[in-house]
Amino acid sequence: MAVTAQTLITEIRYELKDDAVNPNFVDAELLVYLSDAQEDLVQKIAAIWPDFWLSTGETYLDTQNIVSGTANYNLPAKLYQIIAVSTEDAVGETTFIDLIAHTRTEAAAADGYRLLNDDLYIYPEPDANVANGLKIYYIEEPTRLAAVGNSVLLGERFRGFYKGWVVLKCKARQEETPVLFVPLYKDLLKQLTAMMVRTNRKGDLSWKIPRPPGAWI
Repeated sequence: MAVTAQTLITEIRYELKDDAVNPNFVDAELLVYLSDAQEDLVQKIAAIWPDFWLSTGETYLDTQNIVSGTANYNLPAKLYQIIAVSTEDAVGETTFIDLIAHTRTEAAAADGYRLLNDDLYIYPEPDANVANGLKIYYIEEPTRLAAVGNSVLLGERFRGFYKGWVVLKCKARQEETPVLFVPLYKDLLKQLTAMMVRTNRKGDLSWKIPRPPGAWI
């Protein structure tokens, strides 16, 4: 169930003992902090455990037609980070391909994909047209919260992170001693790491990319 900014703001005011009628922190300021917290959360998840997006079904999916003789394809709009890329051949077999270094693309046997100038290049170059044959699983850049009715990204899973993040930000701003809150922020990040491990625990921790398709559901 989605969690709105208003729900979190109400709980944050309770933590801060802030009066909603004559607040020290107006909604507009708290929306800025919640938006910053979203961006921080996406960055931390991407760094700690990118597979989170696949495990929870929160990954965005971009599908494109594969064109014979064409190696380069457009990257999705608002792309933050690619999680996985798969291609389908003319007989319907799907293969997950890996990111390869630029130097590897010069080899005749290059097999995978690389990113260049806002395009994704497939190696080897496709030799058949395949409708919807290219699938890019990715994290999207979080949208800034514009109103209290907006849903907060992953708010149902990371409610505590959001509240703790914004409360620390408010206290640091109000008391003008942010250095005192550095240890608390580090502790918050430790809690986030623990949540990530608990959320993403798999039966086989050796898996890095889901193979075959459907195994990650």
